[in-house]
Amino acid sequence: MMPVTLPKATGYRPFHSALILTLLVLLTLAYIAKMIGGWIEQASTRMELRTAEARLVTLWLGDRRVTVPMNMLPKPEQRKEGSFHERLTLEVNWPSMTGYAGTSGNRGNRAAAERPITVELMASHKVETVMERMDTTLRRLAAGKPQTGQAGLYMLDMSGKAGASEDVLFYEDDGTGLETGFAARCRMPKDAPASCLRDMRLAPDLVASYRFDMKLLSSWGRLDRQMGALFESFLPH
Repeated sequence: MMPVTLPKATGYRPFHSALILTLLVLLTLAYIAKMIGGWIEQASTRMELRTAEARLVTLWLGDRRVTVPMNMLPKPEQRKEGSFHERLTLEVNWPSMTGYAGTSGNRGNRAAAERPITVELMASHKVETVMERMDTTLRRLAAGKPQTGQAGLYMLDMSGKAGASEDVLFYEDDGTGLETGFAARCRMPKDAPASCLRDMRLAPDLVASYRFDMKLLSSWGRLDRQMGALFESFLPH
């Protein structure tokens, strides 16, 4: 019969395990606090970079002169008088069509009806609008035939799978066949709010696009007229 040898004591103390666990929890909490602090600092910095001054500034967008209120330009480098750009980023509140008004009069306390609209102005001959790509590309890529959508618009499912409806094109068909009607591509991800992108050609070398909450699609006619008028106001008369 073989002798049985009991294992030696490991010297393990439960107190040490509890101490290590406590230290790990503290380190995790410190890391989370640092991350949150960084996010808050970034948000504060972004707010500080804006200006509530509505003075008009004249810029060059490609070869074209445009005049834009300073409080619609969130990036400081795009507010320099006479500066040259290929692309401009703007932020506008709809339906008031106003720019940033400061923390007391804009983001935190603005009326519930106000919605932020992100705008891009691009100097390019090569950029095609959604409506310009309707017949050449988008209709062929659609999953299924056009359906009747909301507010008098037609809709095409661009999700790649019929019925998926995660990427939908809404467009106006006035029967003229012109590439000037309303068209917006809307994305409806499962983990984020649905948004739409509308673009329009202001000139052969100038395209404007704006991104908006899909809930505003029911007011697309009013929204598009106001945005078009805003873009026209930037151009020299």
